[in-house]
Amino acid sequence: AGAADHWCPRRFTLQHGRSSRGADTRADRHPVVQINEWISQSTRQLRITLHPQATKGIKHLTIPSTGVRLLIGPEGGFSETEVYSTEEVGFQTAHMGPRVLRTETAAIAAIASLQSIHGDL
Repeated sequence: AGAADHWCPRRFTLQHGRSSRGADTRADRHPVVQINEWISQSTRQLRITLHPQATKGIKHLTIPSTGVRLLIGPEGGFSETEVYSTEEVGFQTAHMGPRVLRTETAAIAAIASLQSIHGDL
């Protein structure tokens, strides 16, 4: 099965979009979209696909002031076809080092690393 079968932004949004008071703060702002639609959306952000076989690490990326659109694969990673599809619409592949992290850990680690490396943490 591909990433589109595993990736569920609404479930992630509902589980992780709660405020400290327990109110759902993000579900209405982030409707469910298919991965092909999401990666094709117009943006001025740097598009990054985390991929353990990437040749460039995230610490070597130049982050624009417009921010980052970060794509993290499901358990088992993206297929080569899925990685190619992201590259075709402007995503760069990057790795975070030699370790392969669980999806939920990779998201937190990648955001913290980008903020630390590029001066926002």
